Amino acid sequence: MLRDITIYLCAFLAIISFASCKHASRSSALKAQGFRVECKMSPEVAKDSATLYVVDESMCRLREVGHCTAKNGIISFGGQIDSAAVGIVKFHRDSIPFYFVLEPGNTKIEFTKNRVVLTGGEGNHEYATYIKQLASLRAQRRNLIAAYRRKAADSTLNAREEAQMQRRDHALHDSIQSMTLHRINSGSPAGRIIKERYIHLLTKSNLKKIVSSAR
Repeated sequence: MLRDITIYLCAFLAIISFASCKHASRSSALKAQGFRVECKMSPEVAKDSATLYVVDESMCRLREVGHCTAKNGIISFGGQIDSAAVGIVKFHRDSIPFYFVLEPGNTKIEFTKNRVVLTGGEGNHEYATYIKQLASLRAQRRNLIAAYRRKAADSTLNAREEAQMQRRDHALHDSIQSMTLHRINSGSPAGRIIKERYIHLLTKSNLKKIVSSAR
């Protein structure tokens, strides 16, 4: 089932056969399934070409899947894949890559000036859900800190309110920690992306809780 997910850009980025813009060679693996990735760009962020990479499970090397030129603001990749993996789209003359789950079926990524809309399968739904939850928790912490500072500045902060705000901040912090650790330990392609990009959010004690299969 396709999921339609919107990712707001804040600080945001298997075994596979040869793939190209128009066609791909067939994999000899029995479980190989077709995939198609379509990148649609609005005029203000349009690029002339892009390269699709796949990341191996160790997250130590990239393998190029295909390079395509844009046509009417759309760049498309297609091929065969045995299982979901970490995919990266790197646009020409753009230093920031876009991470997503390269999985069987259709994946559509719409790039506009202020956001990215990602439509795909379960893997991309898992990753995008984490991004949205993380953004929400971070925004709540920022608002809480701003409110604390305002009350402290005008001397309206009493001991009870301060204690409540501190408990709330600790709860938000713990939510980010547990959510991130849970996703990383899932060992899924989405979890590997989260580990690569957000492991720095974990405290030293939670870093020790990463299971060996996700290291």
